[in-house]
Amino acid sequence: MLRRYVCGAMSQLPQDLAFAALHIEGFALGAPESVTTDLRCTLEHTAGPHQDIVRPLPDDSAVWAEWVGDEPPEALRVRLDCPFTDDEPGGTGDGCSQYKAHPGGHTWQVIDVLHAAVEAMAPEILRGAGYGLPDDTATP
Repeated sequence: MLRRYVCGAMSQLPQDLAFAALHIEGFALGAPESVTTDLRCTLEHTAGPHQDIVRPLPDDSAVWAEWVGDEPPEALRVRLDCPFTDDEPGGTGDGCSQYKAHPGGHTWQVIDVLHAAVEAMAPEILRGAGYGLPDDTATP
């Protein structure tokens, strides 16, 4: 089976765009913590601009940043949420976290290597920090 991966390109949302994301016309003023400024492209693609969600909106849409190469984003777009869900047999029923008509696979069809690595290391990190998680290797 062919594995599919998210792009993972990173960028930083400029302060003026972070402020603009809080003040989207037609929506209530957002809380500063509702805006993501550390961006990482979540699309599966080999060409075209990188994109990441900046702020979810209450009407099945979100504010997205778009950037090219190593340049920071220069504008924001309000996009409708992708309407597809993982309804396949054995699927999770989760909705896609991308925007409507996005390129590449839906979020359950692609692997985010960074997310998978953090998820795999989290129990060991928490155990080492003294959070009292059971040691899977211990014998009773």
